[in-house]
Amino acid sequence: MAVAAFPITIDGSGVAYVEGTSTKVIEVVQAQQAQERTPEQVQSELPHLTLAQVYAALAYYHANRDELDAKIRARKDFADALRAQEPRPAHSCRIDRATNPASVIPLDTDENVLDAITQGLRARAAWTC
Repeated sequence: MAVAAFPITIDGSGVAYVEGTSTKVIEVVQAQQAQERTPEQVQSELPHLTLAQVYAALAYYHANRDELDAKIRARKDFADALRAQEPRPAHSCRIDRATNPASVIPLDTDENVLDAITQGLRARAAWTC
C-alpha cells in the first residue's frame, strides 16, 4: 500500500475512513462512481464532509486503487450472494392498498379509524413472511 499524507484514518481491520468521521473512503468512492458525480456533487450528497475531505478520500482511493477496487468488488459480490439467497423481495408480502382502492377506509369518524386498524391487524396476521 502506498503511504501518503492524506487526512485518512486506517482502523485495526485495515478499513480507511475520512479522518474525524465514520465515513469510509469506499463509501465516498461509491457515491462518486454511482453516477459519475463530481466531487462537488458527492459533497452535497454527503454534507457532513467538507469538499476537502471528499477530495482527500478520492485522492487516497487513486493512490490505493487496486486494493480498494478489490474491496469494492468483494462488497458487491457479498451483496449479490445475499440477494441470491432471498428469492423474493421483502416487500412482496406487503399489501398495496393503491392497487385496491375499494379496500381504503375513509378516516372521517372514530368508528372508521377503528375499522381501519382492525383490518390492518387482521391483514398483518395473515402475512406468511
